[in-house]
Amino acid sequence: MREITPPQILTFFALFAVALTLGLGTTWLLLGGLPLGDFRGVTLVIAGVIFIYLYAFLVYRLFLHFVPLQEGELAEGSRAEFAAQVNILFYLILFNTLIRTHFLPVPLMRLVYLALGARLGATHTAPGSCWIRH
Repeated sequence: MREITPPQILTFFALFAVALTLGLGTTWLLLGGLPLGDFRGVTLVIAGVIFIYLYAFLVYRLFLHFVPLQEGELAEGSRAEFAAQVNILFYLILFNTLIRTHFLPVPLMRLVYLALGARLGATHTAPGSCWIRH
């Protein structure tokens, strides 16, 4: 594994800052003015974390749409290596906590995997066709 470079780290932090800003802004706009009672702080923190992760999924998928991951050997300094290293940062810093801690129940984990781009469920191939997802 190669060293993650400062441009890759800066790209990750810029994308994370977008998700963080959108998540906190959405929380403030939707819930900031509501009288939430004694549990106002708890409600705002939970909503903020949820919105931050939702926007992180969106930002991550948009990043991969424009800079897709490639299979195989990655040339050092290439665009493919850049995408792979930023992907690793997203996984290690944001998504690993959702996937590996078993904090979320299985039905919600399915949604997390789908949000990350996994293809789940029964698939089959017909002669002469590509993969079909049901």
